[in-house]
Amino acid sequence: MPDYQRPYVWGTDQVIDLLEDVADWRVSRPESEYFIGSIVLQRKRTDGIIEFDLLDGQQRLSTCLMAHAVARDLTQNALLKESCRKSVYQEANPFDDIPERLRIVYDIRDEVRDFVDRFIKPDGGTNDQTALQQAKNASDLSVRNMANALLEIRRYFSETPEFNLESFFQFFRNRVLLVYVASPNLDDAFQMFTVLNDRGMKLRGSDILKTHNLRALRAEGASDVEQRVGTVLGGN
Repeated sequence: MPDYQRPYVWGTDQVIDLLEDVADWRVSRPESEYFIGSIVLQRKRTDGIIEFDLLDGQQRLSTCLMAHAVARDLTQNALLKESCRKSVYQEANPFDDIPERLRIVYDIRDEVRDFVDRFIKPDGGTNDQTALQQAKNASDLSVRNMANALLEIRRYFSETPEFNLESFFQFFRNRVLLVYVASPNLDDAFQMFTVLNDRGMKLRGSDILKTHNLRALRAEGASDVEQRVGTVLGGN
């Protein structure tokens, strides 16, 4: 999640809508696949490792990551717990040259990284509901909304009548589809960013302006720091 990304802004309605849509589809069409949209990535190689910068799709991916963290902490099913753990966090394996890292690395702001390291990365991190309630008053917008999202996901998983966590995630992990478009060329990736929709909603004008600002700064040979400052000033 590159540092020019806007904050995590989904509130309760968007988070619960996503979970309810998936749950309703599982009941009404259990053999069908459910499409939750598309994301745009820039493909990069860093220290010999293939990774991707996310240009569009942060809200959905972050919400899916948090849903897996909550399920990991709530389920008593050992297989589901391990599957969710692996979807949140990759353990190091020096024998296969696999580094330790989160599945989504947040380079947005230090406050967001600290929040993720405390509440999402470790087993049991989402169980500290008192601290999550306090985090809803944090100065950082992403932290406030992510804390609220974790609490709302826990409430939905725990309190929805006739909801079965194991059945939901069997469907979620096998039948829910997300299409990604990736390019190693940043300009091509930004072009795709400007024309794709986010779950049927047009991108904000500020997001498109941010894209054009970054293009212009790159064309002028601006440094990485200047590009980051320029996109923050022009796109948030």
